[in-house]
Parts: sequence; structure tokens; C-alpha cells
Amino acid sequence: MDALYSHIEKVSETALLIRISKELNAATHKKVKLITKVLEEARFQWVVEVVPSYACVMVYLNPLLLEKSINAHLIL
Repeated sequence: MDALYSHIEKVSETALLIRISKELNAATHKKVKLITKVLEEARFQWVVEVVPSYACVMVYLNPLLLEKSINAHLIL
């Protein structure tokens, strides 16, 4: 089975780019739609916006809420 994404890169303090593939095809876009759906349905408090494109997904986040979420899980 192919990996769901190629890599994740930090774009800024408030944004991550999930690169699916360099190839533009239906399989790549299907993965983009899947990742977008999972992130949107998970309703993470730290996710501000999920912006899909044809071969990647930009995730805008609130770093303070992300840190709070991580710390809460580490305590458990």
C-alpha cells in the first residue's frame, strides 16, 4: 500500500503543508480528499482551517491550542 502522504513541512508558526505527491493524478487527489475529510471531521480545537489543493493540504493551526492539546495528552 502506498503512503498516504509524501512529507509534512512547516510553512510558518501557524501553518503546515501536507504534500501528498508530486504527481497530479486521480489517486493523489483522492488522498487529498481523504486527509481533508479526516482533519475536518476530527474537529481538533487547534485546527483553524484545512485548505486542500490538487496534490497537497495546507493546515492552518493555532499553536497555543496545539501545545495545550499535546500537554493534556502527555499528562494522561
